[in-house]
Amino acid sequence: MVLTNARRLVAGGEQPLTRGRLQLQSEGAEVFFRRIRLRPIRAIPAEYQEVLKQPPPNTLTAEERSRGWRLLFDGESTEGWRGYRLEGVPAGWQVRDGVLTCTGKAGDLITTDLFDDFELWIDWRISGGGNSGIFYRVAEGAKRAYETGPEFEIRDHAFWADDPYTNGANYALHPPRRVASRPVGYWNRARILVQGNRVEHWLNGEQVVSYELHSPEWQELVQGGKARSWPGYGRAKRWPHRPARPRRPGVVPEHQDSPTDPEMKAHGLFDGSSVTHPRRRADWTFVAARAGGTPPAGVVVGAVILHGPGALRG
Repeated sequence: MVLTNARRLVAGGEQPLTRGRLQLQSEGAEVFFRRIRLRPIRAIPAEYQEVLKQPPPNTLTAEERSRGWRLLFDGESTEGWRGYRLEGVPAGWQVRDGVLTCTGKAGDLITTDLFDDFELWIDWRISGGGNSGIFYRVAEGAKRAYETGPEFEIRDHAFWADDPYTNGANYALHPPRRVASRPVGYWNRARILVQGNRVEHWLNGEQVVSYELHSPEWQELVQGGKARSWPGYGRAKRWPHRPARPRRPGVVPEHQDSPTDPEMKAHGLFDGSSVTHPRRRADWTFVAARAGGTPPAGVVVGAVILHGPGALRG
């Protein structure tokens, strides 16, 4: 047996399990052991060496800043975020150990800034039975955020195995080409690229969905599903800030891939909100965002949203 990358929970957060005892267990029946020997491994495994080269979570390197990346979550506060159609952040959203965490009934979160074209990076982790998502090109004119923008699906794939619109799907329109997500409890890395009408969904380094907004195929899929009753779906334009009204929970994120990073550190760009299951905890962390500049009047703009239970980090 070779044990690497072991983790333990401490005060609600994960920490590397670096030292401990071995235990031989008996439940009352006879059990026998022999040839018990152990070789300590002193060298740092290659995967850890790669992780050590990465910048700390929720920070940007000078190179990233020069390339236009923007930090949307600093790992310490909810600055830059508010509730969907609210002025402040719902009390259920808290920052714990560098992770934006939904601790119960919380409501949706949306960025205070708007974005048009963007590249979004985010790490997420889902809870058992969870159903979540990242929404984008979202406006606050509708009663519910999901009535206005497409969704990058996030869920417990094993629990929802009968639904083809699993992790990485453009929910209800485009299922993923393959299942690329990790099991419940593991971090996943998502990437969303929105450039004009061109959209790509990436999960753990694999492109799982690509499509064209407003194309004949997209129009046909929209009209054939539940989105046909949402006239503003996928058609967000630049809009003025609206006075906030009480609403329910959500969040948004982003991510970048690095197959050599087993911890799946996240970079994120995001403008939107998300919904979290009231009985499940969601943790979200954001690192960086890169977007087009301030759009001229009439340019398509929208929010990005994370919906449902899960976890995100940078």
